[in-house]
Amino acid sequence: MGLPCYAEKVVIPAVAAIPLPPEIDFDTGASFLVTYLTAHHLLHTMGRVKSGGVVLLYAAAGGVGTATIQLAKIAGIEIIGLTSSDEKVQRLRDLGLEHVFTYDRPDLVEEVRKVTGGRGVDAILDSVAGTQFHRNFDMLAPLGQLVWFGYSGGMPPEDLLEHLGAHFIKGIGLHTFHLTYSVAEPYPELAAHSVGVLLEHLVAERIEPIIHDRFPLTEAHRAHELLENRATVGKLILNP
Repeated sequence: MGLPCYAEKVVIPAVAAIPLPPEIDFDTGASFLVTYLTAHHLLHTMGRVKSGGVVLLYAAAGGVGTATIQLAKIAGIEIIGLTSSDEKVQRLRDLGLEHVFTYDRPDLVEEVRKVTGGRGVDAILDSVAGTQFHRNFDMLAPLGQLVWFGYSGGMPPEDLLEHLGAHFIKGIGLHTFHLTYSVAEPYPELAAHSVGVLLEHLVAERIEPIIHDRFPLTEAHRAHELLENRATVGKLILNP
């Protein structure tokens, strides 16, 4: 792990170099580390979701999303997926999700509450934010955790304090998360432990990164076009 990584060679601290087991190829390694580490800590460090819990997952068809789905299955956690198109809804159902909705569904809050028997979800993992961010507070169960880890849809324009106050009696939590600055740098031992756990899952084939496509580094713009058009399921790989 290191920045910047759009290069043929990168200088990083030794602690940021993760040796790959011999049975794991480099494309798998490139598609694995950041996404699964993020997914692991979203579920367990930030969301604190236990077996039997229910999570609402934004960008469920993306790299972090598909990693989260796989890790949730191992942990006995149910995922309700959100995505951008009907085509991706079907792809996510093929990955084993029973409940998947598009972002623009006008009755999203009602549907999520219906799926959870009116209770709401134990955690929401939101990398989109945008103008509908406030809906999250309506979909959380009492003591639920909202983990905000991206803003691909723009920053929320709402007064967050106002919405938190409206749900004060539910005892909900609002957290922000960035893998590097929340875990990897301040808690290297925690990061190292989670890498070990995830590599065990990978070698045992309990998880498998989904790679949408591969591009040479000189064609990085093609990868960005796919991301900007929300045309991917899983990860994109740039090969130097």
